[in-house]
Amino acid sequence: MASIPLTVKKDDYILILAPHPDDEAIGMGGMLALYAPQCDVIVMTDGSRGSKSIPPQVESEIRKRQFQREMEYISVHAYKWMGYPDGSLLGQAECMDAIDFSPYTKIFLPWGNDNHSDHTATFIYAMEKIKKINRSIEVYQYEVHVPLHDITDYLDITDQIEEKCKLICFHEDQIESVPYDEIVKSLDKYRACQAKNADRYFEAYLKTEVSEDIISNDGIEREMEIQKYRQFYRLLIRWIQMTQLGRRISDYLKERAWNRISIYGYADIGKLLEEELYRAGIPPIEIIDKRKVTSERCKVVEPSDGQRDADAVIVTAVSSYDLIKKELSLDGYENIISLQTLIEKLDGTVTK
Repeated sequence: MASIPLTVKKDDYILILAPHPDDEAIGMGGMLALYAPQCDVIVMTDGSRGSKSIPPQVESEIRKRQFQREMEYISVHAYKWMGYPDGSLLGQAECMDAIDFSPYTKIFLPWGNDNHSDHTATFIYAMEKIKKINRSIEVYQYEVHVPLHDITDYLDITDQIEEKCKLICFHEDQIESVPYDEIVKSLDKYRACQAKNADRYFEAYLKTEVSEDIISNDGIEREMEIQKYRQFYRLLIRWIQMTQLGRRISDYLKERAWNRISIYGYADIGKLLEEELYRAGIPPIEIIDKRKVTSERCKVVEPSDGQRDADAVIVTAVSSYDLIKKELSLDGYENIISLQTLIEKLDGTVTK
């Protein structure tokens, strides 16, 4: 392992940017154990998709409390919870607008190829902001889900390894399903063994030139496509679970006397929703879709030709909901709701 010990000076001011609550502990727990008073930690998302059994809104609150307890315990210089929806960062470059990178001498970012779209987005968008700073800042990538392919620097955390594991264990709901503390212990031991220090534990990093373009546009587009299908998968799983519990979208609509429903988006999920509404006796008044698609049972119109007096417009293209809602609102539509939000309402995770 052609790497060198990382030197942290007394006047270094360190920023650790974590995509999800617990990434800072998994990837940077040793650094925090050694230099917490010199570190600021910013978590980008709410971690709401971190459990298959706990509703997202509830999970978000659980993970926020866990993160806050961890930060208070280790006594970092400062910490911040950005609260973006878990899984939503890619495509939202503005997520970095509220972060001032200029005071820091060392910035640690998740590895851009860490097999998660939020990690990729955090790395890409932070690097774009850092590039605009007119002074030298050391930038390093750290490993979470996937071990770094190349390592330039390491930190000997042998005396801090148990403390690092303790920080990871603040995130109790995460280690119930995946023993991250044991995984990290093994990885940090392996890193030390690579450097011929079998009796030690090393945290490893990849120093990154700010001018480098690490991830291609093709890679970004691929990650965005993967993110979209992950979101659809989670949506379908929750929808099936609610149906098995006897909680149906059609019942929710009937309770509110929403009988005139427009469906936005006529791909597979749109067709499933159309079928449920027909079976429940509240057939949609129209399908809204920009593409040249047809339905055997329902009129398909472009957004400009839709009925503005619908009781609700349900958007099935959930990955593009914010943009679609903005466009429809400007065009005079009202009560525009995401199918994902409807399903979360059935689950009791959204009350408004």
